[in-house]
Amino acid sequence: MNTEDAIKVIDILADAGVLILAFSGGEPTVRHDILKLIKHASTRRMYVAMANNGIALASIDRVRELKNAGLQFVQISLDGIDPYTHDLFRGVPGAFKKTIQGIKNCVSEKLFVEIATTATRFNYEEIPEIVDFADELGVNWFMLYNFIPTGRGASMINEISHQRRGRNC
Repeated sequence: MNTEDAIKVIDILADAGVLILAFSGGEPTVRHDILKLIKHASTRRMYVAMANNGIALASIDRVRELKNAGLQFVQISLDGIDPYTHDLFRGVPGAFKKTIQGIKNCVSEKLFVEIATTATRFNYEEIPEIVDFADELGVNWFMLYNFIPTGRGASMINEISHQRRGRNC
């Protein structure tokens, strides 16, 4: 959807009385126009939220831009208590470090921050530690989701199983 169409959708939703708008994806921060869309929704008096992987939020300047545009709530996915589990689940080496920095940046900028964890057979034993870690980071909420193998998730099961065989878990 291009920018013009996205703005039309925001207007339709606002005119219909929708009070909260959450950008999700994929990864909404890769949209070149995300700041414009957040600002537009905010000017339409919508509470603006975003679900994302936290990587783009590792830049404090980016967090400030999003907040200044009107972002109020951020849900950041954290799927392991250590880099190995999280990066393997996300399929991006180095994602854990950036995600944690993104969480810290959002907390420091006083956004409402939720950590979202998808429970799988590969990380379920880590969930209590993730909850404690979320508390240590100062986030507002922790949300646990069940794994639904769609999209990239459908092929992930075999990939993760194969990669974890070499690690004592």
